[in-house]
This record gives sequence, C-alpha cells and structure tokens, in this order.
Amino acid sequence: MASLEKLEKGYFGVTSGFPGSGKSTFTLFKCLSMAVEHGWRICLYSPEKYPYKLLFHELSTMLIGRKLTRDSVDMETYQNAIQFLDNHFHIIDANRCKGIDDILESARQIGMRYGIDMTVIDPANWVDQTRAKGGDPLERANYVIGQVVDFAQVENQLTWMVAHPRKPPLMKDGKAYVPEMWDIAGTSDYANKAAWVEILERDFNQARTYIHVKKVRFGHLGDVGDCCVRMDMENHRFVGFNEVRTNGGVVQYEFLASDKSNWLISKAVQQSINWE
Repeated sequence: MASLEKLEKGYFGVTSGFPGSGKSTFTLFKCLSMAVEHGWRICLYSPEKYPYKLLFHELSTMLIGRKLTRDSVDMETYQNAIQFLDNHFHIIDANRCKGIDDILESARQIGMRYGIDMTVIDPANWVDQTRAKGGDPLERANYVIGQVVDFAQVENQLTWMVAHPRKPPLMKDGKAYVPEMWDIAGTSDYANKAAWVEILERDFNQARTYIHVKKVRFGHLGDVGDCCVRMDMENHRFVGFNEVRTNGGVVQYEFLASDKSNWLISKAVQQSINWE
C-alpha cells in the first residue's frame, strides 16, 4: 500500500468526477485535515456554497465530528469551532470576484494579510472566462489554468481546482463510465499542468467512493493508484476500508468505524485512506 497524496505548497492539483461524486466534500475534508494537523490557512472560492454560513456549517460538522444540534453540541464547543474556522479559512467573495484575475488578486491580498497556504477554486466552471485573455474558449481556459499555476509558484501556495468532466455517455463498453483526466471539461491543461489529478467515482448502491489518482507529477508527492473510502453521512468525514479476501480470492471491503471525535481536542484521523 502506498501513502496518500503528499500535499506540498507551490503546486497545482485538480479533483474531478460526475455530479454527486463528492468532489467538494472530499476537497473540504482534505483542507480541514491540513488545517487541523499542520495549521494551514485556506482561501476558498466557493460560490456554490453561498450563503457562506452553509460552508462554515459543513466545516464545523466535520471539525466537531457530529451533527450540529442543540442537543449534541454545547455553545462553547460551537464557538470554539467557529473561532478555529475563522482563523484558518478565508472566503473570496464570489459576488465581487468573477474572473480569474480578480479571484487570484483577492487571494493574494488575503495571503498578504493572513499568510495563506492553500487556495481552492470550487467549481472551476463558475470562473467567468469571458474576462480571461484569449481569442477562443480553449485559449481562455488555458489562460485560467496558466494563471492558477503561476499563482501557486509565485505565492508559494498549494492551489486546487474542482472541475466537472465533459458530459459523457452513461455507459462505455457495457460498463458504467468513469471519466479520465482527459475528460475534464474546458481544456487538457488540467491534466497537462496539474501535479495531482484525482477522479472521484461514487457507488451509491454500496455506499462507497473510489478515488482514482490518475497523475502524480513527482514521486515525492505520492503515487498513482486507487483508494476506496466511505463518507460518514453524519459528519462528512471519510474513512477507509480493510480488504478482506474470500476463499475464492474475491476482494471485499470491510467498513472501518467512523471517527466521531472532536478534532479541536484530538488528533485528526484519516483512517486507512491509502492507495492500492
């Protein structure tokens, strides 16, 4: 078994997958893990999470480890969670910033003020490419990716984009279709210029998600491979599986217990989330 992606500043990564695959939730889980374990400060462009109290509600649920209700979470715990999130997550106002230049300039200013380690754009299709330089849609899409890559290097941040695939056929060669990194809508520069490309595939019948890491540019940043995880619907955290082989050699997955601990007072746990 190889380890998870080894996130490092100065690079660009992308997550893709069909709607409902869990792209945004897994990306937030990744961000929160880095904030809790390494003290990272994250800048988020998340127009789909407007009003942003929805975004902080989801992050608070992940952080505390259970649903936010008056019966399950006392006011002191909730206030501590909000304080932690205020210190580690900063929002780019999507109502004011539409094009990539405005988005990255806002991220740059936030970085100068607070010291940002990672900027996330989710989803990429909300970036207004009519404001990008270029004569046709492909040139404008390439310009957007180029700006994001340059920003990561110049500002020494990890930049990450969540991008939808092109509309695919429902089946391919008689099997359910899983997009490849070349299927990301807009431009092949997502695949060409990213240091990491991961594709999420959700199996609703088995309540599990497959994370296909299609590209890792350098060996010290991780390994290409596949990972099977389950999302806890109560707190939106992801946990892995133990592999169990039957007498016939068939690989089955055994759910691990979900981590329900409060990460404000305990170590963040990514339970057996490893690539095969």
